[in-house]
Amino acid sequence: MPTLQFKGKNICKDITRERIKRTIEKYDYDSGFQYLRVGQPLDAETLLEGKLPDYKIFARYAYYLCTGENLKDEKKISEKKFFVGDFGNQTIYLIYKQDYEALTRMALNLEIAERIIAEQPNKERIVYAPACFLDEEYMESNQIEFVSIPYNLFQRNG
Repeated sequence: MPTLQFKGKNICKDITRERIKRTIEKYDYDSGFQYLRVGQPLDAETLLEGKLPDYKIFARYAYYLCTGENLKDEKKISEKKFFVGDFGNQTIYLIYKQDYEALTRMALNLEIAERIIAEQPNKERIVYAPACFLDEEYMESNQIEFVSIPYNLFQRNG
């Protein structure tokens, strides 16, 4: 929040950036500096207010939650196939649409599971989805781990 002293200024861009720039020049750091803007926050409050992220943004977030790393090859993300990315011997999927009504009807089911297994036959599969209609025995025998999409998206405010 801007204080009275900095009212009307972008503190990060106008002040902090300049301080870092001067430090880099003073100590002759050769790695440089980048000023980046952050995107839409992905937290419970934002989601429950009805501000759902698009598929690609949520896929990157799911990948980060799963691996602790940023997704390097975003071009492979496929909303149609629910594919997010690979990480070692794991493949990450996200069953999601940027639409509350659609989300209430989406789940990891047998049809989707069979398709995922056929596409990635020798990998562990981690699937983020609003719900799962498969039993534990089936999922374990097919190396599928279900992760519920966080924040109870369907209980939005307002």
